[in-house]
Amino acid sequence: MESFTIVTGIASLIGFGIQMFDVFPKLGKHRKEFALISLGIFLGSLIRAFEPSRISLGLAITWSTVVVGLFISAFFLLLLAAAMSDQRDRQAWYSELMRYLVIIFALLVGPRLLFSNQDTTKSLDSVSIRELRMLSESAEARKDYAKAAYYLGIIDERLPANDPRDKVIKNKIKDVQLRELR
Repeated sequence: MESFTIVTGIASLIGFGIQMFDVFPKLGKHRKEFALISLGIFLGSLIRAFEPSRISLGLAITWSTVVVGLFISAFFLLLLAAAMSDQRDRQAWYSELMRYLVIIFALLVGPRLLFSNQDTTKSLDSVSIRELRMLSESAEARKDYAKAAYYLGIIDERLPANDPRDKVIKNKIKDVQLRELR
C-alpha cells in the first residue's frame, strides 16, 4: 500500500475516534465534515491500491485550457464565498462579480469557440481494430449499413496487405454494401 493510503487511513481513524468520543463539542459540525472527507479519501485511495488503473483525460494542457480552468475555479470560489456569507450586501457583491466573470469569459472564449478552424469531428485514430469491429456490428444491427461499411473500411486501411484478416474484411465490406442496396 502507498504511504498516502496509510496516512489517510490513520486520519480517518482519528476523525472517527474524535467524532465518537465528542472530543471537541464546539466543533461538532466541522468534526463530522472532516471525518467524512478523510473517510472518503481513505476509501478512494484504498480502492486505488487494490485496483491500480490510470485515468487518462486525453486533455492537452494549453493556455486555453489553463484560462478556462482558472475562470471555472474563480467562478466556483465566488459561488462558495457567496453561499457562506451571512451578509446580504456581501452576497450581492459576490453575485455581481460572478456576472462580470461570466461576461468576460464569454467575450474571451466565445469568439474562439465560434470561429475556430479546428476539426470538431472525433478522430478514430485511437480506436482499436476490435472496437471498430464492434462499432461496425452495432451499426449493422441498427441497419445502418453505410456506417458499418465505413468502420470496416477503416479496419481495412489499418491492416497490412498480407494479413489473413484482410480478405475477410474485404468480403464483409462487399456483403454490407450489398445489404445496403437491398
